Amino acid sequence: MNTTPNKKTFCAGTKGMIFSFDAMIAFIIMLFMISVFALTLGNYSTQVLAQEQNFFLEEKTIFVADAFVKNYNSDNALLGGCIIDLDKKRVKSNEISSALLNNTKQIEIEGFFVKEAKIKSLDKTISKIFLSDNRESEQCIAIKRFVLIDGKKALVLITGCLIE
Repeated sequence: MNTTPNKKTFCAGTKGMIFSFDAMIAFIIMLFMISVFALTLGNYSTQVLAQEQNFFLEEKTIFVADAFVKNYNSDNALLGGCIIDLDKKRVKSNEISSALLNNTKQIEIEGFFVKEAKIKSLDKTISKIFLSDNRESEQCIAIKRFVLIDGKKALVLITGCLIE
């Protein structure tokens, strides 16, 4: 009598071939998915960097435009050109003094500068560029704000650019 248990011998048959072929296809699909994910992530990060620069430009230009129409600054009208109401001891938002426009100086903040600031009344009686810079820049944005200048409705256009 033979008391040794039955030993299974390795047979490279069709079951092993099918299993390894399935694993290879799954591996190739996973590599393809990882490469698509990496490419998508790279494109997304490029878009985020471009949006960050655009956000910086919009933010600074809006800050300057808001300061111009909501603050008073006797040294630089671009940082505040509003009329002061002495009775109430506050500024009149969106009411600009044309006398202050002659006292406008250039602003340059962390890679940002104001290229142009101009005002046009809606009835076309006032049209004045009170700040102009000749520097060239590819990335600029213009912000418009409605104001009253000497009692007339007007539109202020402030153009901010990135320093290149």
